[in-house]
Amino acid sequence: MNEFLTVSLFLLGVVVVDALGDALRFLGKQIEHHVMEVIHVTLWVVIWAAFGFQWPYIAMYILGRIVIFDIVFNLAGGLPILHIGKSSLYDIFVTKLGGWVKQHPGHFAFIFRFMALISWIGLLVKTL
Repeated sequence: MNEFLTVSLFLLGVVVVDALGDALRFLGKQIEHHVMEVIHVTLWVVIWAAFGFQWPYIAMYILGRIVIFDIVFNLAGGLPILHIGKSSLYDIFVTKLGGWVKQHPGHFAFIFRFMALISWIGLLVKTL
C-alpha cells in the first residue's frame, strides 16, 4: 500500500479517536475521555515517528477532520447527525454565515464537508 494512503487512513483514525474522546467528555465520562486523549496523542507520536513529518499529511488531517469529526462526535454523543454546535470556531462561523444569508447553518456545514471530502480524495489520488 502507498505510504501516503497509509498515513492518510491513520490520520482519519486519529480524527475518529479525537471525536470519540470529545463525545465522551460531552457525555460526562471524564476518565474515558482522558484515556482517549492519551490514545490520540500517542497515535500522533507514532505516526510522526514511523512516517516523518510532511506538510501534505497536515492537509490530509485538516480535511479529514472537517469531513468526519462532527459526524462521529454527533453520533457518539447521541445528537442528530447534522447537528451544529455553538462552541467551536467552525460552528460559530457556519452559524453566522447561515444567519447572514438566512439559511440553515447545516446547509453550509454540509457544503464545507463535501468540499473537504472532494479535496481529500483529490489530494490522495494526486499522490497515488
